[in-house]
Amino acid sequence: MTSTAPIIGYIVVSKLARGDGGFDYIDVSPFYVDRKRAKTNLDGWLDMAKEHPARYRDTEFIIAEVRGNA
Repeated sequence: MTSTAPIIGYIVVSKLARGDGGFDYIDVSPFYVDRKRAKTNLDGWLDMAKEHPARYRDTEFIIAEVRGNA
């Protein structure tokens, strides 16, 4: 389904793969108005995952668009 609402910001979401093929959402970042700041937050999470690989095994980090109408 495609949303026609404008992008109002971005969040970084971490999700963990489940055994049944689905995902559990673990953490959500603060709301960012611009994608560049969300990318900086994402880079921080990726660095943390490199430092603690066992803790973040099977975890995927994504930048999600937040859409809405005023």
